[in-house]
Amino acid sequence: MLSSKTLARLDGCRLSGQDPQDDDGLRRAIALLLMRRGVNVREVASGEAAVELMEEIVLILYLIDQQLGDGMTGGEAAGRLHARFGARPTRIITADRFVQTRAAAGAGA
Repeated sequence: MLSSKTLARLDGCRLSGQDPQDDDGLRRAIALLLMRRGVNVREVASGEAAVELMEEIVLILYLIDQQLGDGMTGGEAAGRLHARFGARPTRIITADRFVQTRAAAGAGA
C-alpha cells in the first residue's frame, strides 16, 4: 500500500495503472483511490496499451501489476517502457505471494 507521504508526493502526477487478470474493477478502484488524492491517472489494461499511451503523453511514474495476462509480465512491461521512453519511477504490484513472483516483480522495478 502506498503511504500517505508517498501519495502526497504524487499530487498532480500522471501515472499508468495496469491490472493483472483483466479485472477492470480492481484497476478502477486503485485509480479512483489515487485520483481522490489528486493524482492524474491514465488507465490501461495491457503492457502494449501502456507503450501506445506513452506515444501520446509523458508519464512520470508507472504502477504496473506483475500478472498482466497479455503474454508480458509487469517487469517485462516496465523494462520495455524504460528502454523506449527512459527510466521512470516504477512500482510493480502483485497479489501473488509466491517468492519467485515477488522476486521477479522486484527485479523489474
